[in-house]
Amino acid sequence: SSRRRHTRLQGDWSSDVCSSDLLVEHQIASEELERGNPRKILVVEDNLLNQRLISRILTNHGYAVMVAETGLKGVECFQQEKFELILMDLMMPEMSGFEAASRIRQLESKDAHIPIIAVSADRSEGVELKCMNAGMDAYISKPIHPKGLLKILAQFLEGENEVEIGRAHV
Repeated sequence: SSRRRHTRLQGDWSSDVCSSDLLVEHQIASEELERGNPRKILVVEDNLLNQRLISRILTNHGYAVMVAETGLKGVECFQQEKFELILMDLMMPEMSGFEAASRIRQLESKDAHIPIIAVSADRSEGVELKCMNAGMDAYISKPIHPKGLLKILAQFLEGENEVEIGRAHV
């Protein structure tokens, strides 16, 4: 069986605001790097275990990953870098995912809508509506399952099937 080689991502991705010193998963498949333009995903998540899990799933499938540990840092990263999609936890210190998504929507240009996917263990009634009202495009629940996560990314990034706004069917 062939093993994928990984290359550490260099350059602007080393920003103190947008990275975690504890994460080594800021790697992408070398084939994607050689093509010159891997898909950039911002993961806004305060839990280290979830950061590592999501980062590993994404990097193993050729995505470039940047992690922000708070909603406030997520907004700052959005202002500094261009991403194709944001995965947003809801309950974080400094600024919630709801407030961060709302601020990102205020900051983004009218012609450049970035998909924001809520990722949360909160399954209470009304949380999905609250996510949509904050400007998020879909909701997936924790625990994260790799196939489900990759399916929702494909729906938003590759245009596979019609994307239903709201709960992701994973």
